[in-house]
Amino acid sequence: MDKKTTIYIGAMIPDLERMKMIRGKLPKNVREDFTSHYGNIMDLLRINGQVGAIFAFTQFYDPPLRCFTFQDFQLAPTLEEFEQVLGFSKIKEGPYTEIGRVIEVEDLSKAWGIPLEGLRLHYKEEVKVRGIKREYLESKALSLADKGEWEPCRDIFALLIFGVILFPNVMSFIDSDAVGIFWSVKVLGKDPTHALLANIYYVLHVQHGRGEGVLQCCIPLLYSWLLSHLGKQRYMIKNLTKEEWLQKSKALTIESIVWCPNRLEIKEVIFNCGDFPNVPLIETQAFINYNPTLALRQLGYPWENAPSDGQLQQLILHDMG
Repeated sequence: MDKKTTIYIGAMIPDLERMKMIRGKLPKNVREDFTSHYGNIMDLLRINGQVGAIFAFTQFYDPPLRCFTFQDFQLAPTLEEFEQVLGFSKIKEGPYTEIGRVIEVEDLSKAWGIPLEGLRLHYKEEVKVRGIKREYLESKALSLADKGEWEPCRDIFALLIFGVILFPNVMSFIDSDAVGIFWSVKVLGKDPTHALLANIYYVLHVQHGRGEGVLQCCIPLLYSWLLSHLGKQRYMIKNLTKEEWLQKSKALTIESIVWCPNRLEIKEVIFNCGDFPNVPLIETQAFINYNPTLALRQLGYPWENAPSDGQLQQLILHDMG
């Protein structure tokens, strides 16, 4: 790769030690209860995304096509793949669409059964930062776990995952956007997978356009998805340098990719939204679309049998229209 085309993008990898302590305090039945409410998001704590890997793979992101373009193949993150990893689609109804909704601290206090005074004391509202101090929420969750008050502990822990891992913004705060999505999932029963995919595409698109920056999106999910197509175990992989990851990425060919790593059993594939040929996605701050036709092979369709434009409609088992 020509040095002139190098995109200098890093990844924001948060310190998760205290959150892992919270997870370690949860009994088996509480973890199962957590999963029944919030899907598999706790598993993301086990994935240590490597900055070098993210740097290497972002060099191959193709903004116009919304995919990663390598030597002789393309990969595109899809709703179907993310849904299988996260598990929200099995327990929630309909995508998150509450963009811009602000949840008041009084509602959180009432929902969690914790004193309003303490919560309000650790709530910050400025021009660029609006949210709850992460340190306070971690301490509160640990305290509730020690007291065996599992329901509020479960929900605060979920909010921490939403704010620190799924929709990060300012590492020391759980911002109002993350609080709003958490509330939409907890109270309204909405599926945040669409917003997560939108956030990853949008951040990749914007930072790639700038030619530099730091990715503020769900790095463990993106990293896990990329590694799954390399045939690597998602929770543990040898640490490589940035240069080693770049060389590995350059050497990838169509023969070295695992096309359907999660053994997807797809009954419905979203290809369009009404008459709109791609899939529009909404995240906390913007809209973006992606083209799932590029990912047919990932979704179980052999490349040689990929549908023509005329045949595509026969494969549309579900749309968002």
